[in-house]
Amino acid sequence: MKVTNIAKHLGKILGFALLIAIFVMVFGVYWQITQGENADYKDVKAAIIQYGSDLNEMREYLYLPQNEYAFFQSDSEMDLDQMEAPEDNRYQEGVMTFAETLAKSQALLKQQEEAKVIMNAWLNDAEFNQSLADLNLRLDGTINVDEDYGRMKVMQGDQAVIQTLLDLETQNLSAQSIRGIESISLAEGGSKTGAILDYLEGNTDDIVALKLKIESQKTAMTGLLQDEAIQKILQQNTLKLNLDPVGTPAGFEYYITDLDDSPVLTIVLKISDATLEMEGMNYLDTEAIKDPLLEILKTLNGETDQIKMIREKELGLAEHLKSEAFLETGLKASEAQNEEVQIVYDLFYTDTEALLGQIIFDRLTGEIRFREANGELDYSLDDILSGSKKKP
Repeated sequence: MKVTNIAKHLGKILGFALLIAIFVMVFGVYWQITQGENADYKDVKAAIIQYGSDLNEMREYLYLPQNEYAFFQSDSEMDLDQMEAPEDNRYQEGVMTFAETLAKSQALLKQQEEAKVIMNAWLNDAEFNQSLADLNLRLDGTINVDEDYGRMKVMQGDQAVIQTLLDLETQNLSAQSIRGIESISLAEGGSKTGAILDYLEGNTDDIVALKLKIESQKTAMTGLLQDEAIQKILQQNTLKLNLDPVGTPAGFEYYITDLDDSPVLTIVLKISDATLEMEGMNYLDTEAIKDPLLEILKTLNGETDQIKMIREKELGLAEHLKSEAFLETGLKASEAQNEEVQIVYDLFYTDTEALLGQIIFDRLTGEIRFREANGELDYSLDDILSGSKKKP
């Protein structure tokens, strides 16, 4: 009897101790989740795994079966990176992204200020400006900075010859001109102003000559595209063109388009040598390209698919009204009466010449209507095929 009572008391004491242990473990996990200063979700997983392991030891002690908790899976079975991080991690990511953005912005501002200091020094460099004047050149005095470069133009009269580009990150020099962007080499131990002068001495004449040639070709192209023979073909073949070319890295592109404004032919005025390119062939000037252009335009059609479909219907109707199959019906049609937006055919009985009605072809939609001789009833093609009638 005494042994039984002792066992009962020991069981109660042991059960109470287990409850306290479980409470301590749960509280520890809770603390790590809610109050831990440096814990992330991987730390939380480790704590829960330990908690589960301790529970299994207790279950084993009590002769209960052990559980395989989900958190016992290996990292190969459960990718930690795919687990949803706590909301705090998103806040941390946002703060870090914001900080990085601010750092980049501050770095860019610093680079831009450094570029302005360098280029302002050029403006105040009397020797450099005198050397430019000796070349009949000058700085325009305006410094522009963006996310990539500090920029300042070198002028000849009122025309820009080049725009100097100072790379904000590397402080390397380039020249932007009608020829595109070209690197300016800096000799070992040399200055940036000296490198700019060397580039201008060796390239100014060629750049100016090319620029003048391109401007001359632009003027000639405007005249060519307005030529009477070319305008006539454009109108006949329902083609459109834009006299203002589109600038590209390769040159200036003139587009001839269909009525949907989709290009059907492109002529490129190349900036490399001021020649003209069309269909893979190069031409020295507009005089050389005119005849080939005329021949190509004759083969093009600017009609849209919708217009082509309507035109095919129009021709098909005209051919049918002259076919033997139609004439065998005892009917005949008049010549087409072309009105602004429609074509009208009068229908007669062949033997009596009596007017039966009219066939009306809509030139905007391609639809066909039928009208009785008295003009009181109008039928669409669907009406005729279905046997119904509509009043006009």
